[in-house]
Amino acid sequence: LLHFRSRFGRSTVVVFPFPRDGLWAIGFVIGAAPLALQVAPASLLMVFVPTAIHPFTGFLAFIPQPQLRSINLSAEDAIKMEFTAGLYKPEAGWLKAPKTRA
Repeated sequence: LLHFRSRFGRSTVVVFPFPRDGLWAIGFVIGAAPLALQVAPASLLMVFVPTAIHPFTGFLAFIPQPQLRSINLSAEDAIKMEFTAGLYKPEAGWLKAPKTRA
């Protein structure tokens, strides 16, 4: 868990529609997608999506930046939420003040 925290501790925590509109998944932006995948006008970002109940596993998604919404949630709290399958609840207000950019 410590290695996982250090790897994603500085990543931006985002939510995005998955598996369809109206449902949301939490992920960590880990960088820009390779140039070979970039298609104008939206830039693609690489997002690691951990799977509950084992956040050490997950999948890598290439998501257009406009579909990502940054949330006011620390990486540590996001990991705790994933690890507990949502039983851990961070402090109130984490969805009320989204960050301006992913």
